[in-house]
Amino acid sequence: MYSTNYQRSDKGETTLHCGIARTENVIVIAIALVTHGWGTAIAMAAQVATTKYTTSATFTSPSPFTSQLVAGVPKHTVAATMRSVMIGHTGRLRPSESAPAVTLPIAGSDARFAVRRIYCIGRNYAEHVREMGGEPALTPPVYFCKPADAVLPDGADFPYPPMSRNVQPEVELVVAIGRGGDRIPRETALEHVFGYAVGNDWTRRDLQGQAKRAGEPWDLGKGFDHSAAVGPIHPVAQVGHPCRGAIRLAVNGEVRQCGDLAEMIRGVADIIADLSAYVRLAPGDLLYTGTPAGVAPVLPGDHVECSIEGLGRLVNQVVESR
Repeated sequence: MYSTNYQRSDKGETTLHCGIARTENVIVIAIALVTHGWGTAIAMAAQVATTKYTTSATFTSPSPFTSQLVAGVPKHTVAATMRSVMIGHTGRLRPSESAPAVTLPIAGSDARFAVRRIYCIGRNYAEHVREMGGEPALTPPVYFCKPADAVLPDGADFPYPPMSRNVQPEVELVVAIGRGGDRIPRETALEHVFGYAVGNDWTRRDLQGQAKRAGEPWDLGKGFDHSAAVGPIHPVAQVGHPCRGAIRLAVNGEVRQCGDLAEMIRGVADIIADLSAYVRLAPGDLLYTGTPAGVAPVLPGDHVECSIEGLGRLVNQVVESR
């Protein structure tokens, strides 16, 4: 049976407890909260028929998100931030019988960004297409996915994966989706972005190569454990929409990849528009946007540092798998 309630403490804090069937409903309720207050939010929460997810969040009253709305931050961006806060505050927004949600830190905030799906685009820098044996003018975009629990945060060790002798890091710009949709027009695509991060698309190159030659999926070469390294999410309100700037990867202090975001064959808006024609994007999705040339193998003991101008660094140490 669905239930929801809220209570106020003698410190002026308000706590909302509610069952939520879908993550999209969290955003609807969050918008109601920041625009119309607790009464409307609770009334909307009560309309949800099934209790599949449970969350609890505490905020001071009045809501700190009201100032963001007054400052002109889009409601869907505020709602997405609030959704991440609701998840990160207690670490509880999960199916009752499955693993905890995967979340990432949001730069400049105590909030966290909950990851739903991870999409990646390949063949998006001309020189990388050439070093992989392709021709940019004749190469259509290729998409693949990684599981959400493959996320590897900044500072964590990267266990060298089994069944591979050629593991390569790939520095990439990562797009965090804050507003869902399908068949999104290119002209409005950037309105769906919550923020950006530095990413590393770890790849078992030998297994990927075998799959390519056999015409088989890339899952074991791309979607293995710890293969989606990503740093803190930087909200659009802080960094805008990066479309140029240095993107680099160094191993043990030696630069291997060095490019510029302006060299992407397809920009962020193009990727969102094209991908959303095939699948519906939703808040919490991460989009890895491709890597520049210079990819090469690493070994246990190597120190890998990825960086993008304006978005900081992502650092991981390669270690022996247990």
